[in-house]
Amino acid sequence: NGDVSFYEDTGTTAKMVWSASAESLGIGTSSPTQKITIADDYPYIHFNNTSNVNQSFIGWNSGLGAMSLGTTTAMPLIFDTNNTEAMRIDSNGNVGIQSTDPTTNSVGGVGGLVIGNGTGNKGLTFFGSSTAQQNIAFTDTSNSQQGLIQYDHGGDYMRLFTAGTERMRIDSSGNVGIGTSS
Repeated sequence: NGDVSFYEDTGTTAKMVWSASAESLGIGTSSPTQKITIADDYPYIHFNNTSNVNQSFIGWNSGLGAMSLGTTTAMPLIFDTNNTEAMRIDSNGNVGIQSTDPTTNSVGGVGGLVIGNGTGNKGLTFFGSSTAQQNIAFTDTSNSQQGLIQYDHGGDYMRLFTAGTERMRIDSSGNVGIGTSS
């Protein structure tokens, strides 16, 4: 029928199938549903580009989303949606969301996480249960808690810590305690 199948070593189970009628390739399945279907608990595609001049990418949803490696030797990891860059992780681990240069667009040019490109309103949201605590932690290489901004949903207050100790609290009435929790 024009199909081509590659079997595992016992010859009983097809592990890779070219379906001529569907013009599709199945890896780990004998019934591919798309042009290329990979059926596995943890599908993984590895591109090895030794020249560092072409982008390697994985695309999904009719080309509306993609993950690619950039074309420079720094090789940032780029995520596109609707054929527009939405997020980038540079070679230093800096993350830009709607920013193609997370180092230049950051406070003081030190990188980290940059959200936005200077146009429109942007924000960062931490979502949790009504009794959860959300934290922004500032730490060092020893991974000990140095500074913390914490919102407590159960108590409905915000706390600021330095050196791992609460230094300021703002309660739901707007009262501020410095050096005291009341």
